[in-house]
Amino acid sequence: MKRLAAPLLCFLGACGARMASETGPSPKEDRTFGVTGQDTADIRTREVHVHLEVPGAGLGAYQLVVRWDPTVARLVSLEPCRTHPFDGSPEFDRGGFFTGEVRVFSTAVRGRLGGGGRYDLLTLRFERAGPGRARVDVAVEALYDDAPSPRKVSGSLTVDPAEVRFD
Repeated sequence: MKRLAAPLLCFLGACGARMASETGPSPKEDRTFGVTGQDTADIRTREVHVHLEVPGAGLGAYQLVVRWDPTVARLVSLEPCRTHPFDGSPEFDRGGFFTGEVRVFSTAVRGRLGGGGRYDLLTLRFERAGPGRARVDVAVEALYDDAPSPRKVSGSLTVDPAEVRFD
C-alpha cells in the first residue's frame, strides 16, 4: 500500500501543477485594461453585454439574432449575464460562432407575472480573428410576456459596447 501512495501523490501533484499552468493566473492577478477601454481579464477577448428593457409586462420568452464581422472577431462564448439574469437559459447553435450570425432564444422557467423592467440577457465573449473593429448588432425577432397565454410585447435593447476592436 505504501508503494502505491508515493507514486499516486506524485501523480496528483503533477496534475495539479499542470492544471494551474493551463488555467493561468486568476482574473484578480491578471486584470488588463484593453486598448478600447474595455476592462477584461484577458486582453485577447472582449465582452459584450445585451440588456433588454420591457415596460409594463414580465418577459416570458425572447428570440434574438446577433451579427458581427467574423473576419475581425470570433464568438467564443455566449452565457446568461451574472447580474439580474433572465430566468431562462439561452439556447443557440454553436455553428454560428464562426459565421458571424447566431440566433438565440430562451423561455423563462418562472415568470415575474406582471410588471416590466430591465433584463440582463447575455454576455458575449469574442476573441480576435483578425485586426480591426466589428460592430455587434443584436436584433429582436420575438418577445413574449409571461402571462398564462403569452402575448407579443415590445422592448428596448442595449448592447454594451456596441463594437469590439482588435489591433
